[in-house]
Amino acid sequence: ALCLVTFLLPTGFYRRASSIVPVIRRQEDTFGVRVRLWKAGVRMIESRPITGGGPGNFAIAHKRYSRGEMVTTGRRSAHNTYISVAAETGFVGLGLFVFLVLLALLQARRAAHAARLGGMKELEMCAVITEIGLFIFLVSGLTGTVENLKYLWILIGIAFGVSRVALASREESV
Repeated sequence: ALCLVTFLLPTGFYRRASSIVPVIRRQEDTFGVRVRLWKAGVRMIESRPITGGGPGNFAIAHKRYSRGEMVTTGRRSAHNTYISVAAETGFVGLGLFVFLVLLALLQARRAAHAARLGGMKELEMCAVITEIGLFIFLVSGLTGTVENLKYLWILIGIAFGVSRVALASREESV
């Protein structure tokens, strides 16, 4: 089906797709802005690697670490969760953030396993969906700022809650 679709796509699609690689190579357009923001974020991290510049301060402080046209632009986010968290809270905060998300992934995995062993299909599905959602946030954090999204924190809470329910239900059935 995918091979068939590639033959049916209009020529405008291929023109647009062929323009992406040169833009990335020359660091132009939105990709270039992201790269410059990431470089400013790395400079912020180098300036205060342990404590960072303070929560929520990337949008304000990036102007001090940017060069050229970025200085005159308005409020910005880092467009990378890991650079943003490290720039704002240092490596300590980044480590805690990553630890918490990985712990939530572990809890969702444990919940899915316990629910599967206990024959609780709905709870297993809930745990797997939570795990998939957390993975999506981790991957989208590479090119987007997701640490402030409520959905991420809701999924982390659901992962811990589903784990408690699955383990408690499994203990009751044993």
